[in-house]
Amino acid sequence: MRAEMEKNVTGMDELLAGYAAGTLSYPAQALVGAHLELSDQNRGYVSSLESLGGVSLSDADPVAFNDRDSMLSAIFSDDTPLSNDNAPLAQDGTNVPHSLQSIVGRSIEGLPWKTLLPGVKECKFGEIDGCTSSLIWVRAGRAMPSHTHHGTELTLVLQGGF
Repeated sequence: MRAEMEKNVTGMDELLAGYAAGTLSYPAQALVGAHLELSDQNRGYVSSLESLGGVSLSDADPVAFNDRDSMLSAIFSDDTPLSNDNAPLAQDGTNVPHSLQSIVGRSIEGLPWKTLLPGVKECKFGEIDGCTSSLIWVRAGRAMPSHTHHGTELTLVLQGGF
């Protein structure tokens, strides 16, 4: 279902709705989360979508849990710190939004970049959750080279313009 939804995504509203619903692939979810960290432009919209989802859940009929006690035990034994993916980017010396750090790391400086063309480098992360994931670095003043590919391409500018 995730792959089908992303193949049919045509705009930002659909991506934001998929993010709020948790139906995007992991790389797309991380990319949209990073967009929300870097820009407050869509945070209110996503918050509204999440609220609507909560209302829908509160209206739903309860479902019985199998082995409720072991589920609660697993939840409360998880020491992973809670994070707010909609919070502004922290000023902690990193240059990568928190949402992308599990894929990219805290900094892009030490990544294994490969030169594609003069002024254009790529760092490939391979296939993650059914998506080919990479970072592209383009020197200031250069245009992104013409290219083709299959499927949907999502682009997030971390610094500079596009």
